[in-house]
This record gives sequence, structure tokens and C-alpha cells, in this order.
Amino acid sequence: MAYNYPTEEGIKYAMEEGWSREQAERGFEIFDFDGLGLLEIEAIGDCYPDQIYDDEAAAREAERTGYCKIIPVDELPNPFIIYGSDRRYFGWVDTPENRKRIEEFAKEEKEKMNRRALAFETHRTGYDINQIADGAITVKELKDFLEGYPEDMLVVFKNDNGYTYGNFDLSLGDEGVTTYRERYDEEYDEMEFVEE
Repeated sequence: MAYNYPTEEGIKYAMEEGWSREQAERGFEIFDFDGLGLLEIEAIGDCYPDQIYDDEAAAREAERTGYCKIIPVDELPNPFIIYGSDRRYFGWVDTPENRKRIEEFAKEEKEKMNRRALAFETHRTGYDINQIADGAITVKELKDFLEGYPEDMLVVFKNDNGYTYGNFDLSLGDEGVTTYRERYDEEYDEMEFVEE
């Protein structure tokens, strides 16, 4: 596909959105792919408010005009997977630093491709902890169960027969954990769990 430079209207709109005149007239820029440190040429979407734009055509124009060199597709790592999708396409900026970062990233992702996950089937069996406590397992039972699995295996929740999935958020530390204590409720003459 031939590269279409932005129209005057597109240039004006892009400048209103914060792009310089030089960038807006060019219509493409070097972007850091999703903040991963992987540099590629992309069309500046703001330059084409009412048009379809093509990142590959922008990359070809960047190389044709000498703005930057682009890594040939057959020189990209194979596989080169980002977020589950093949990223072996024409558009990655050709510098020694970017080549090195792409190689490192591809190697890291390739190692992840062999990861395994342990998915616990979960069910909603009650509306509060008191309704489900008798069917719950203890920390010891969970530790014993997990003992036979590799330590680097992912642990996730499988909900609704695999329709949705979830995971533990340990980044919250103790803030992400609620502890309960069982106590006797004299008013109702029964044991109940309450938050500590």
C-alpha cells in the first residue's frame, strides 16, 4: 500500500492534539511499543482523523526517506510473540540497541511459552463466608495439595466452566487479604465467621 501523507486538515488536527508541525506533516513517528522498550515506526493516528492509515506503509516511507532504517522481517527473531500475537512485521526500527532489546524480549517470551498453569475450578456456593466455611480447605491442605507441582507453575482460578479466569493479586500484600475468625453468636445461638 502506498503511503498517504496527511492532509492539511489532518496536520492541523494533529497539531491541536500536541504533535509538532514536523511530526504532523510527516505523519509517522518512532513509538515505544506499549512501553516495552521496543521501538517501531507507526503512523500518527491523529494525522488521519477521517482516513485509514497503514503502519507498514509509514515504515516503508520512513526508510525510503532516510528517517530511519527498518529491520527486515526475516532478521527478526522467530518466534517474536507479544501478548500472544506474532509481531514479525515490517516496522521495527533498526538500531543495535533496538535489535538487542528485541532479541532479549523474544528470548524472555519464548521461555514463557513453555510455562504451565494450574487452574482451580471455582464455584459460587454461598453469599457469605458462613455459608461456605464447611466446604473450605485449610492453608495446610492447600500447601499439601500444591507440594507435588513445580514451584514456577502459575496458579489461576477458572470460573464459569472456563468462561472467565482470575488470579491472586499479591501486589496488595496484607491489604488484599481479609481474615475472619469464627465466634459464637449468642443472639442466634450459632457459630459465625466475622472479619478480624
